[in-house]
Amino acid sequence: MLTTFDQLFESLAGPANTQSVKLPALQDAVIIVDEPQVLPREWWRLVTQLIEMLTDDYDATVILMTATQPRFVDQSSVPLDPDELVSDPDQYFEFLETNERVAFEIDSSVPVGKDAAESPLAPDVAAEQLVEQTRTKGGATLAIANTVQSATELGAAVTESAHARSLSVLNLGSVLEEFIRTNGDRIVSHLGDSGSVEVLADDLLKEVRNQLAVKDVDLITASLTAALRPSDRALLIELISSLLETDDVATEDLPVLVTSTQLVEAGVDLSFDQVYRDFAPLPSLVQAAGRCNRSFEAEQGRVVLWRLSSPSHDQLPCQLIYTRGGDRLSPTSAALETVTSDERMVPEIAMVTDGVERYYDVLHEGDHRGHYRDHLVEAYIRAQGATLREASLIDDHSEDVLVVTSEAEWAVLRRYLSEKADGSYREGQTSLSTLQQLFASVPEDRAIAVDESDEILRGIGGKGVSIEEFAVVDARETALYDLRSGSGLRVSE
Repeated sequence: MLTTFDQLFESLAGPANTQSVKLPALQDAVIIVDEPQVLPREWWRLVTQLIEMLTDDYDATVILMTATQPRFVDQSSVPLDPDELVSDPDQYFEFLETNERVAFEIDSSVPVGKDAAESPLAPDVAAEQLVEQTRTKGGATLAIANTVQSATELGAAVTESAHARSLSVLNLGSVLEEFIRTNGDRIVSHLGDSGSVEVLADDLLKEVRNQLAVKDVDLITASLTAALRPSDRALLIELISSLLETDDVATEDLPVLVTSTQLVEAGVDLSFDQVYRDFAPLPSLVQAAGRCNRSFEAEQGRVVLWRLSSPSHDQLPCQLIYTRGGDRLSPTSAALETVTSDERMVPEIAMVTDGVERYYDVLHEGDHRGHYRDHLVEAYIRAQGATLREASLIDDHSEDVLVVTSEAEWAVLRRYLSEKADGSYREGQTSLSTLQQLFASVPEDRAIAVDESDEILRGIGGKGVSIEEFAVVDARETALYDLRSGSGLRVSE
């Protein structure tokens, strides 16, 4: 069974009725928690309590699997007594001492230790460097930002910088927009049959080749963010992967520059020649490096750590994300001081061993809250179900909005409403599973034009079905939904 962190641990902590039904499946289970370091820090103590419940009450085995083990189990006062499954992990790091997959470069904008750093880089300054390095060194470059806004600003600045150099740019989001308009039926068919559209990546790659055949292109760009619909993200990722791996003479020599949020740091098998990462907790920096020279395609990959500003945020994007619920940037600066040379270079072996160890030492030392003074643990011990049900692993106040961009998607929505009105539950679930790949996430502070949803539904034969289930945006003939920049649904003017 596959599930998410929130489904697993929230169901254990304070389950609602529907969640409780799933719990017997955990009896005698082997539960693999992949990348546990991304669990919110404020949940770490409660998670150790829940792991104790799983092992004691459900006789389950829990495996925490990651290269940057957060050690919150070791720091817990709960007597879990975990076992290290790898008897001699050092032997696996020794390979990196003589086979340097990547090297880290620490930009002067990044604070190392307590020394003052230089000013963060504005998007236009960072974009100039990205375009210059990508054009000079060739190959593929990935730039990871900390927020959707920061990623889209950086992507827009990249395009402006390229045009200022009189470079012709091919944006993969634009290619995908046209592909969706002309292949809507095929996309919907794959979403309905298998829930996957990745098999269409080869056809998308043909579209790229067709465009390259009729115009000169100097740079291929793309923007990946969580604001895009899941189906669009999947297609873009597969298209980028095809471009990076192809030996087609039409594309193999063209530089590729991708701007993204941290969604690429886990579960995405992409490999770039160089990676730029906005300042973040050290485990995220290590994860980002995993997108560089993954299979030793080159002699050595290059990972640049820098700190970005954003004209749209009062705070720096790194501060906006990584100082909520506890400061995770200061431990990163302390860890970098431990491993960084005078030239601000860090070997990968030092980053993934001494750097990670120092980061968690400082992080745990700076947390003076007692385990049983933790408000979530206290609620758990006191069986305060209402409090626990209100708690969430996902600090996300966004709204999911159905975005319809093609006639084929419109037809699925029409069919779903008809099936629901007729009480055809099984058929309605099939249609809904297709639609779920077409929802875009919208922050609550963005005013999206969805007020007309009731009218939209009535206009396509909703048979009186209420819009309370979800909001709908008709983006078939409008610019409300933007794939090119990765910004997703635009703010209404």
